[in-house]
Amino acid sequence: MCLIKPDLKDAVSLGDMKIRVDKRAEWNQIFNESWSRCAISLLHLTCTRGLEAMHDKYAVLVPYVNQRADLDYIIAK
Repeated sequence: MCLIKPDLKDAVSLGDMKIRVDKRAEWNQIFNESWSRCAISLLHLTCTRGLEAMHDKYAVLVPYVNQRADLDYIIAK
């Protein structure tokens, strides 16, 4: 793989750059990724039947998250 380095003589201004973030989609992704890590760490237990039910119990709360601290609280449960 050959990467070509651009030849920029002047600095590129990023002052007008705008990024739109769908926070609800981001929080949903963070919740699911956090849950996956938790589930993987619990797979060594002999009783894992309740993992999916536990995920579903807390997943219904994610649409009500209004700030990252709310999501952190749900994930910590």
